[in-house]
Amino acid sequence: MNHQVFSPRTTTILIVIGGLSLIAGFVGAIFWDKPPAASSSHRDSYSLSALGHRAFVDLLEMAGYPVLRSRSESEAKAGTAALLILIEPRAHPEDIATMLDSVQSALVVLPKWSGDPDPEHPAWLKDVGLVHKGDVDEVLQGLGITATLVRDRPGNLLHASFSEPPLVALPQQSVESSELTSLISADGRVVLGSVNGNPTHWVLTDPDILANHGIARNAKLVLEIIDQLLPEGRAIIIDETLHGHEIEANVWRELGRFPLVLVLIAAFSMLAFWIWSGMRRFGSPLPSDNQLTDGKNVLIENTAQLLMFGGHSGSVLKRYYDHVVVSAASFYRLSPELTRNERISRLNALSNSSIDLETLRQEVRTAAHRTGGYEHHVLHTAQQIRQWREETVHGTR
Repeated sequence: MNHQVFSPRTTTILIVIGGLSLIAGFVGAIFWDKPPAASSSHRDSYSLSALGHRAFVDLLEMAGYPVLRSRSESEAKAGTAALLILIEPRAHPEDIATMLDSVQSALVVLPKWSGDPDPEHPAWLKDVGLVHKGDVDEVLQGLGITATLVRDRPGNLLHASFSEPPLVALPQQSVESSELTSLISADGRVVLGSVNGNPTHWVLTDPDILANHGIARNAKLVLEIIDQLLPEGRAIIIDETLHGHEIEANVWRELGRFPLVLVLIAAFSMLAFWIWSGMRRFGSPLPSDNQLTDGKNVLIENTAQLLMFGGHSGSVLKRYYDHVVVSAASFYRLSPELTRNERISRLNALSNSSIDLETLRQEVRTAAHRTGGYEHHVLHTAQQIRQWREETVHGTR
């Protein structure tokens, strides 16, 4: 014996609570699971310290450039459609090389300064100093070039491609390399240059030009550099993954953004419709359309349903069979003195039907002795009797 664990009402409540919990989980994963806000006092685009580059992002936005600070898959976002900027990256050369190999246009800014945060003011720096030359060499190695780092007083600056020279804090940082084409130079050393094998990959050797403490003096030059390097109508991607601000991709958060949000809306709509369709009706029932009407057809149909409900369908079938046999015998003017078996034999000989009348007789006998659950057999036999009559009297079609 089957026992129902919960009542229908309890089951309905559990289904509703489970569905609402599932929806709440989706909504929470999409809209509440926001990445933590990045804050820093180091050499990244979030930093407000003297060595940071927050002012660089603000300058680009005020100039009307579409800018995105990327914390995941920066190279995929840039591709061939945007300018990727790596500002003083802190990473292994292999990571830098992998990222640059995937983009068409890139600007790499070499590191120069490092600082210790002020404990009383986390966004400020207590002291600063030059980074080790080995850190700069790793970035150059990631670029795939060989260069010698030089830190000295400003030399004789040449900048034929730009309207004015850069202003930087001492010592000025530049490189000597035969693998770079100089765009801004100081006594033959490269301050801004393009990679010989890839002219759309540029290197800026001194980050003071972009840093918060120096960008006000170099704003015009910075915009000229961006204009020359940025593909027309494209966006700027500033990578922050190499500064330790990388976040993992969240599939649920992506579902909350266009166009995947359309799929989510469709799924929730289907779930709501499914729950609604399984709920009990509420309110007064609608009047039935199956009202009794006058006419012979209604009387016949109701009589047939009563006979079938009472288990008399077999008897009715037998009378129908006898009536058809007598009617066919009269059509062929057979003698009424014939026995039943003789009449059936003569009708089989005269009929063009593929159905055997004696076989139908056996089927009728079988149906007459069955009660309940065999209505489909009775109906099938009645259809064969009618087919036999039509083919016997009117011929096959």
